[in-house]
Amino acid sequence: MTAPRQPAKHAAVCPGPAAPGTARCHGHIVVDISGQPLATSGPAGYSPSDLRSAYNVTGTGTSSTWVAIVDAYGYPNAESDLTVYRSQFALPPCTTSNGCFKKVNQGGIQGSYPRTDTGWSQESALDLDMVSAMCPGCSILLVEANSSSYADLALAVNTAAAMGAHVISNSYGGGEAGTSTYEPYYQLGRQRLWRPVSGLVPARHRSGWNYPTAQQHHARMERGSLERRG
Repeated sequence: MTAPRQPAKHAAVCPGPAAPGTARCHGHIVVDISGQPLATSGPAGYSPSDLRSAYNVTGTGTSSTWVAIVDAYGYPNAESDLTVYRSQFALPPCTTSNGCFKKVNQGGIQGSYPRTDTGWSQESALDLDMVSAMCPGCSILLVEANSSSYADLALAVNTAAAMGAHVISNSYGGGEAGTSTYEPYYQLGRQRLWRPVSGLVPARHRSGWNYPTAQQHHARMERGSLERRG
């Protein structure tokens, strides 16, 4: 009898460090002792109710609030994978047909999406699921940048803001050298976001603040850990 695979560690889904002028996503995946993704027969992590309880979130949001997720490259199964997650945890459907979900390229077009990248797709999946968990009533806009270059990601942020997003999630980062060129795009995004319930929300990498997180006008999200008690 073959022993079940056991979790051993986690691995980054986007290799690093990021090359100059580019960013990498910060998502990690649990792997077994052989380094392969750890597959389980059902959910083994925290549920939306666990997460909402941990952060004392009581509201569910409304469809008039749009949360934008900016990531690089294409994620063809974004909507279908999101449906699986929301169905698993009895969250209300969020689809293109009911107006809750919209996916566009960095130019704001629904179509002509960039090439697929598995690592960035996993990051996008995580971001979509966490928005669903914490704000199940909110509408979601996924903006796919053509590449992981700051030039493309900055344009995608600007597009998200121009399309009416109230909050923009940027779960990526890289070195700050030469990034002043792209600062105007994030500044313009901030100006367009200046409405109730607004903000640019990047992630903090384990090594510390990096670009675009280090910008003073960003709401910074610290990485942490959760532990069940009782």
